Amino acid sequence: MRIPRRRPMINRASYEVSLPGVAALAAAAPEARLRLLQTAERGLTASEADRRRRLFGANEPVRPRRSDVVATFLGNFTHTLALLLWFAAGLSFAAGIPELGAAIVAVIGVNGVFAFLQEYRAAQVVRSLMQRVAVQARVVRDGVECRLPASDLVPGDIVHIAAGDVVPADIVLLTARDLTLDLSMITGESSPVERDALIVADADSAVHATDLRCVAPAASGAVTGSGQGIVWAIGPAR
Repeated sequence: MRIPRRRPMINRASYEVSLPGVAALAAAAPEARLRLLQTAERGLTASEADRRRRLFGANEPVRPRRSDVVATFLGNFTHTLALLLWFAAGLSFAAGIPELGAAIVAVIGVNGVFAFLQEYRAAQVVRSLMQRVAVQARVVRDGVECRLPASDLVPGDIVHIAAGDVVPADIVLLTARDLTLDLSMITGESSPVERDALIVADADSAVHATDLRCVAPAASGAVTGSGQGIVWAIGPAR
């Protein structure tokens, strides 16, 4: 399964903020994640948070356009691993081994459809939960921790999560202490999943974002422990 990509750069007027994809963030050390998301341990300033909110919009679920759904579906058949498999299938047919080629094509098809359904279901669950639950977030702004509605979060915000919290946005971790998450509403996995900020992933790994141990997906629930992370995607950017 592939890692969903986010738009690599957004420019509005004279204000520019680069948003790396989750693959690049997962492959970076925790301290480098701050730099990639153009933030600091003291969090964003109030003025910077306000600018980013105007730039990216509110952290609220949005209904995907038909073109976005089609692009997501096709993306599951055109990522790096899928392209390599397509190439292998072509070689198999060219070498006169149609059985092998057909088997590879079947693998690509099954994997692509499964990945798309998982991503679509996860997005639907996130929208449903975020609409039904008035999530509050513990955010660091100007070096001070405060509580804000999850809808006020922007990429680059430093967020604390602890047992019993609903993760208010897609977060890449900076620290984690015995942190486990309930991902059952997103992936169907019944057991809590351990998270570790120090685990870095290969940027080219063909995995789903929920498989990355340094990522806390929006709408998942913290079961045990605590952690601190950076918001890397919000509602409109998902």
